[in-house]
Amino acid sequence: MTKKQLKKSLALYKKFIEKNASVIEKELGGDTAGIIASGKTKLDSIIIPDMGKKNMLALVLDINTATVALHKAIQEKGYPVEKSIRIFYRLSDKFFASMPKPFRRLMGFFMTSKLFIRKFQKFGRMSQKREYEGNFVLKVDENPAKRGYIARIEECAVRKFYAVNHVEELIRYCSFFDYVQAAAAGLALRHTHNGTCPILSCTMEVEYEGETVIRPELEAIVKDIELKSKF
Repeated sequence: MTKKQLKKSLALYKKFIEKNASVIEKELGGDTAGIIASGKTKLDSIIIPDMGKKNMLALVLDINTATVALHKAIQEKGYPVEKSIRIFYRLSDKFFASMPKPFRRLMGFFMTSKLFIRKFQKFGRMSQKREYEGNFVLKVDENPAKRGYIARIEECAVRKFYAVNHVEELIRYCSFFDYVQAAAAGLALRHTHNGTCPILSCTMEVEYEGETVIRPELEAIVKDIELKSKF
């Protein structure tokens, strides 16, 4: 990690992790402060793959840099991966709950608009060139009948990121943020993938309005957590 990347990661860690200690405490209790401090020291060891400049999905790895550093500290304390996932799910909920409801509604409307889909399709075409090893490789098809799209991901940057940082145990649950975002924005999301290999293909179907169905392996971990950000 470069000095510039570390500075950015420290700022995001403070915003997303340190300032939400009360959320994390619901899962870690008295271990919270020590684990958060330990996670912060692990940031400079995180490997951030090159996704290219002005990548519309760059924020995905920015957030995961903070969560992976925290996860490594949680692991060291002896907690199972399920504990990390519950924490990430709660943190994602807090992130979206802090946004005004009308804004989240507008976000959902924009994320299924023709303008957004065209931009996403352009990104998909560029990704097919495979210029950056750490980037997503995907194709996007509009689904006008349901005001949405289908993203067919051939290579997931998040799962490649988990693999290069030796936290493959997170791969099965990598879409925790997407589910919370969909619920917060009033979108319907269906996500299917094979969770057994480091670089995975998957399909994400997104529609404006509707119910999001969480994959069974993730639902089993978070089903008792009520999302405050749900639209």
